[in-house]
Formats: sequence, structure tokens, C-alpha cells
Amino acid sequence: MENIFIIIVAILFVLAISDLVVGVSNDAVNFLNSAFGAKVASKNWIMAVAAAGILVGSTFSSGMMEIAKSGVINPEAFYFSDVMMIFLAVMLADIILLDLFNSLGLPTSTTVSIVFELLGAGVVLALFKTIQGGYSLDNIGQYINASKSIVIVTAIFMSVFLAFTFGAIIQYISRVIFTFQYEKRMPYFGAAWGGLAMTSLTYFLLLKGLKGASFVSERALEFIEGNQSLILIISFALWAIILHVAITVFKKNILRFVVLSGTFALAMAFAGNDLVNFIGVPIAGFEAYTAWQASGLGPDEMTMELMKAPVKTNSIYLIIAGIIMVLTLYFSKKARTVLETQVNLSRQEEGEERFRPHGIARALVAVSIGLGRILKILLPRSFQKASNKSFVPATSNDEGTAFDLVRAAVNLTVASGLIALGTSYKLPLSTTYVTFMVAMGTSLSDRAWGRESAVYRVSGVLNVIGGWFVTAISAFLISGVFVAVLAIAGFNAVFVLLGLVALAIGRSFFAHRKSEVKKDKRKKGTLFELANKKSHERLKEHMSASFEQAAKSVRQSLLGLIEESELTLKKADQELKLFEMDYQQVELDLYKSIKDSGKKDLEQYHNYLGLFGKTQDLLQSAQYISDTCKDHVKNRHLPPNRTQSELLRKLNSSLEDLGKKAAKYEDCKDLIKKIDALLKEVLSYQFEGVHDKRLGAKNSLLMFRLATEIRELSKSLSDLSESIKSSAPKKD
Repeated sequence: MENIFIIIVAILFVLAISDLVVGVSNDAVNFLNSAFGAKVASKNWIMAVAAAGILVGSTFSSGMMEIAKSGVINPEAFYFSDVMMIFLAVMLADIILLDLFNSLGLPTSTTVSIVFELLGAGVVLALFKTIQGGYSLDNIGQYINASKSIVIVTAIFMSVFLAFTFGAIIQYISRVIFTFQYEKRMPYFGAAWGGLAMTSLTYFLLLKGLKGASFVSERALEFIEGNQSLILIISFALWAIILHVAITVFKKNILRFVVLSGTFALAMAFAGNDLVNFIGVPIAGFEAYTAWQASGLGPDEMTMELMKAPVKTNSIYLIIAGIIMVLTLYFSKKARTVLETQVNLSRQEEGEERFRPHGIARALVAVSIGLGRILKILLPRSFQKASNKSFVPATSNDEGTAFDLVRAAVNLTVASGLIALGTSYKLPLSTTYVTFMVAMGTSLSDRAWGRESAVYRVSGVLNVIGGWFVTAISAFLISGVFVAVLAIAGFNAVFVLLGLVALAIGRSFFAHRKSEVKKDKRKKGTLFELANKKSHERLKEHMSASFEQAAKSVRQSLLGLIEESELTLKKADQELKLFEMDYQQVELDLYKSIKDSGKKDLEQYHNYLGLFGKTQDLLQSAQYISDTCKDHVKNRHLPPNRTQSELLRKLNSSLEDLGKKAAKYEDCKDLIKKIDALLKEVLSYQFEGVHDKRLGAKNSLLMFRLATEIRELSKSLSDLSESIKSSAPKKD
């Protein structure tokens, strides 16, 4: 029996490493968002500063480890074997859940996941023990630390409101002071404002964060706590002087220093607060195993009262975890995917929007517009005029910058302060909740959500917040199911569960890699680059992929119709979505290209706009064919008969040839004639069948619609290919 627990402890530590990797991939966005969004420094500098913060912060998390041991469950109510079941189920569920969200590119809360996984596993196992013992269901309460769980969950959700509110208010004040032309006012207000920001970081990280540090003595903590006011005054004075000298004497942009300091502070606060989410359970499991081994009792005889005693975690474990987190930070591609989501939702300028608007977002935006109109009537015009001057965006913006340094500094200062404050009270606040909502609050105050983008941004925020609730529910259910399997089948089921986790992560990995490859393909040769580089060959290469996607989508739609295969129709739809995303990118690139071009180059865009319109026609035809086939199959109407199926297969073959020829910019006239002849044959057969009353209305309407749209699509494909070919610049 002892061997199985040695294996479980080893598995817990292996899972801890995996959890660190997937967890940091998700949470890296929390401390990299502002620095990358404002392009405060080179990528290597930003990563180095964040890595240093993680390494230092990892030693601050010792005091948070007891959350995993006794923050959610009452360990004295469980035997050693029960606790090991709970811990194993929690770690397996955590990896699956976080990896899924990383692959989707959505930030989620590692704190929410670990708390609700412990809760789910604890409740389900308590239910099993209560039923087996023949006790009343009221008995479940003795197994769960309900009061502490309520405090933790309340703190997490309160942090959402506080983060958004503080972010919005402080950003509004900062923008009124500095405006978007902050360089002009920096000599007057920069030192004081920067001094406050740096003092805030110093206060929360030195005075509050050190409480959880494994290397700080009680005497040192007593001295710091007894002299807080003096330390704050000295800190502000020193920082204000240093920053004033930097501005006036050395002519330095102190905001870069504040943002990099904030990145360090937030990475440090993240490691101090969130490391428990990744290694707290395995360390608790190891401590439980060590105590059980020394006790000489059976695994179902020893209760776990000792887990309630506070114990300082060995610093070596924390430092090793910090190193793993740093390596993940540098090499994780999924971290970059999640980072893109948050930066996109908070960027200042309009552009491609990842999230589609939905009804709730539209309603919220409509209400906000109505409130804005009421405030416009109530507030004095003089106040509105003065306020509006502070929010006039800068005329020029660094290429690729999502927002400026003022907003980046506020994001980091407010978020790191709130997280470090939570850590000091041993409340595992969600760093994702806090940093995300601070970023949303500051972007709202900065008027980044204008009428052109508000509905998309609100949809994105609602999707992410909805994802957090899904995290909580999924974490509870998955860990509950896993612990139920272990309770019923015993520890022999460990390897089956490990296999399922490995399979899930493997599928997720390959799906993410596939989506990244497709994304890279779409980024190559966009119209923005093509227009600026005036590369006709690049344009041809770019459009070839669109031709193939359109033709492939139609072929799969027709095949799905013939075979009544919803799976094939789904593949057709996926191909069409890629074409649509490519088209939307071309749409956006056309706008960007015109905006950034010189006046003398504007004439060339008449030609590009013509190609753009023909691409739109092609997309609409492909979409109509796909929708028609899907509706027919989903409504369970009769499929095409044998003759119709043979004709559609011949059309499919010709459409495949047409797609290949169009992509190579070859003459397609003969193929168009062949397709027209086949379509005439399809319609002739249909007319005769209707006249002889052999073919019904649904079948006939289907074939009429398909024939009409296939003719339009084939002509659009051929015309677009010919137009691109003939638009080549003439050689001198």
C-alpha cells in the first residue's frame, strides 16, 4: 500500500511542474500586458524584468500555502487516503482546465480554478463518506471549511468590482493631469505623480508582501510594521527627488521606469499570490505523506489535523518553482495567444475585433449611450469642454502600440497594489480578475471604447467574465468526477485518469498548433503589406489561398449534401470561416493602408477596391451554398437522388479543377463552359422532374438555388483570377 502513495506523491510533483507550465501560460498576460501593450522596452528587457520579479516573488508565497491545506477543506475530518484522493483529483482537473483555456486564448483565473477544484473534490468525497456511514446529509458541513471558503470567494469577486473602479478613477485623474500629450506636463507633475506610483509599489511590496516571505524574520517584520508612516514619507521624498532629477537633468522619460518597475512588482505579486495555485497542493500532499509515514498508522486510520498548523515552506521548493515559471514565460506560445486577447480588448485605436457582438453587449452599450446623453445635459458645458481637452488622442502613435505609457503605469500600479494587499491578508485574489478588470477600467476611462468599437469590447469582456464562471463550475464538476472515480475504483484508477489527461492535453496541443499555423498563414501577404510594398506577386500568392478555400468549401458543402453528412458540412463551414477571417483582415488592411499612405499613392486603391468587391461576391456565393446545404440536411429533407448526386459530383470535380486553375491564374474559359453545360443539364433534369411530378418542391428549390449560385461563384472565381492577373504593373 505504501508504494502506491509514493507513486502518487511523485505524480503530484510531476503534475505540479505541468501545472506551473500551463498556469504561467495563462497568467503571464497579467504582468506582461501593460509593458507589451505600451511597447515600453524591447521584448528581452521586458521578459528579463518580469523574470526577476517572478524569482523574487516566488519566495514570498510561503504564507499562502496553507490555503491549499486548510483554506477550503477541514483536513481533520479526512483520513490520509482521503486527502491524497482530493489532491490528486484537484491537480488532474486543474491541468485539463487551464490548458483548455490557454488553447482558446482566453485568460481565466487559476485562483478560482484551484479553490473550486478543492471545493468540488471535498464536497463529493464528503458526500461519499456521509452516504457510506449512513449519516444525514447535514453531516457534509463538517468536512468543508465553509466560512473560509465564503471569505475567499467573496474576496475574489469583490476584487473584480474594486479593480475596475480604482482603475477607472485613477486613470481618469491621471489623464486629466497629463492628457495624451503627457510629455508637455511631465516636468511639472511627473516627479510627484511618479513618486506616488513608486511609493505605492514600495509600500505594497515591501510592507505588505514581505509578510509571506520565507526568509524574513519576525523581528524585521515588527520593525517595518512599527515604522510604516516614516518609511512611506521617506520613500515618497526619495522617489520624487530621483524622478525629478531624471526628468530635468537627464531628460529621461520616467514613465518607462515606472512601467518596468510596475512589471517587476506585478510579476512579484503574481508569484507571491499565485504560486500556491500551482504547487500548494503537491507540497501539502508531500507534507501529509511524510507525517503519515512517521505515524505508523494505516492510510485509513490517520486523520490530518496537522495540516491546520502553519508551516513555512522550504525556500528551495519555491525557488525551483520560480525557475520553471521563468522558463515557461520565455518559451510558451500559448502565453502569447492569451496576451493578444487582453491587449486587443484594451487597445486605444480601432482595428480587427476578435469577439463578435451579442445581445447583452448591444443592450449595455445602448444603456451607456443613453446615460451619456443624460450626463451631457446635466453637466456644465464648461466642465465638459475642459474635460474633453484632456482626452484628445495624440496625433501620432508608435507603430504597434496599443496604449500609451500613462495608462500602462496606472494598470501596473493599481493591479500590483491590490494583489499585494490581498496577499498580505492571505486572501488568494485572482490576479487575472484584478489585472483584467483594472485594464478594462483604465481603457474605459481613456475613452478607448468609442462607438466604433464599444460593442465588440463589451462582448469580449463579457465572454472573458463568463469564462470565469465556466471555470468555477467546470473546476467543481471535473474534480468532483475525478475524486468519485477514485473513491469507487480505488487508486488503481490513477493511471486511467492520467491517460485521459495526457490525451486531453495532446489534443489541445495539436489543435492550438494547427490554429497558430493557420493564423500565421493569414498574416502573410496581407493587403496592407502588399499595397505598401507594391508587390503584385505577393498579392497573387495571397489571393490563391482564398480561391482554394472558397472552392474547397463549396465542394465539401455539396459532398455533405449528397452524403447527408453534418460532419462534412461542418468542415465546409470551418473552411469558409477561414476564408471569411482572411477577407475581414483584407477589409481592415485596406483601411489601414489608405490611412497610412501618401496622398500621391491613393490612386492605386481604386484597383484594390475593385478586387476587394469581387472577393466579397465570391465569399457571399460560397456562404449561400453552404447555408443552403446545411439547412436542407438539418431539416432532414430527402437527399438528392442518384441522377442528381451524379451531376453534383461531376460539378464538384469541375469546381476542383476551376479552383486549381484560378489559383494558378490560368485561363478558365473552357472550365466555365463545362460548368455551364453541367448546370444546364441539372436544370433540364429538374424541369422535367417537376413537370412529371417526380420531384418535390423542397428538392427543386434546393437544386434551383444551388445551380444559380454555383454559376455566380464560378464566374466570380474566374473573373477575380483574371482581374488580378491583368492588374500586374506594366514593365517600362
